[in-house]
Amino acid sequence: MELSINPIPTCHDDIASKVVLIALYYPSCYSNCLDQHNATTMKNYSLANYQVVEVQGSDALRFLQGQTTINVSSLAPKCAKFAAHCNLKGRIVANFILCCINKNHYMILTPESTRESLINALKHYGRFSKSSITFNSAIQFHAYQTVDNDEKVNFKLAYPEIFLIKDENKFSHKNNWDHYLIEHGIAIIDSLTAEQFTPQSIDFDQIGGVDFDKGCYTGQEIIARIHFLGQLKDSLYRANIASNIHPPNYTVVKLENGTIAGRLVQCIDGLALFNLRNQYATEKLWLNLPDSSHVLLETVVKVHA
Repeated sequence: MELSINPIPTCHDDIASKVVLIALYYPSCYSNCLDQHNATTMKNYSLANYQVVEVQGSDALRFLQGQTTINVSSLAPKCAKFAAHCNLKGRIVANFILCCINKNHYMILTPESTRESLINALKHYGRFSKSSITFNSAIQFHAYQTVDNDEKVNFKLAYPEIFLIKDENKFSHKNNWDHYLIEHGIAIIDSLTAEQFTPQSIDFDQIGGVDFDKGCYTGQEIIARIHFLGQLKDSLYRANIASNIHPPNYTVVKLENGTIAGRLVQCIDGLALFNLRNQYATEKLWLNLPDSSHVLLETVVKVHA
C-alpha cells in the first residue's frame, strides 16, 4: 500500500466546520471546498494506540536505510510507507508506517505495545550514528478516510503533515483503523507477536512493506533467501469467529487432531488474521484458547492469493 501527499487546499472562513476539515485533509483536486464536500464522504479514525518515534539527524536516512525493510532513500519528503524493523533472524521486531518529514527527519508510527522495544532495538544499532531516536508523546496522528464517486478509498494520516494512503478497495463501515487494516490483509505486530514472524509469513511483502532490490539491512539475508529460493511454506489468512471472543494474539491455530497449523496474528470484532501453513488451508481449523476451550475459524480465505 503506497502512501503519498497532495497539496493542502485553502478554505473560506464561512464554510461549516466539517467542510473546513475536508479542505484541510482532502486532495486539492476540486475547485472549492463545497464541490469537494459534495463529491466525497469522510470518516475520522483515531490512532490513539499508535505512538510516534522520531529519528532525526544528518545520518537519519542512512541509518533507517540499514534498519528497515524498505528503500528509505526513495521515500520523498511528506510521503510515507509501511515498513518493518527485523532482528538478525529476519523476524519482525515491529512494523509501522514510516513518514518522511525531510531527509534528516523521519517519524515512525508504531503500536504502543512495540514502541519501547523498537526504540531499544534501533538505539542498539544507532550507537555510532549521527541521529537521535526519541519517543514524542505530544504527537497524535489521525486517519481521515474519503470515498470518491468511483468508490476509491483514500486515507490521510494527519499531523504534523498530511500523508495520503491510496487504496482501490471499497469503503469500510467499521470506524476502527485496525479493523480496516485486518479487512484488507495488513497485519500489525504487537508485543505478543514481536520476533515471531518473518515479513513473508504475514504477507508484509505483498503490501509493499519489503524492498528486495535495496541494499543490506538487519535480517535481510534471511528475508531475501526465503524470497529468492521460494522457501515460504506459510502465509496470511483471514477468518471469522464469534465477535464476543477475544483471543490473545499468538494463540495457537490447530487442526481437529491437535496438530499445530499456525498462529493468530490479530483479531478484532470477530475478524481474525492468522499465519497458517499452506498445506492446511482446506482443513477445519480451531483456535486453542487460554482456558483450553476451542473456537472454530469460519470462512477461511487466503488474504493474498
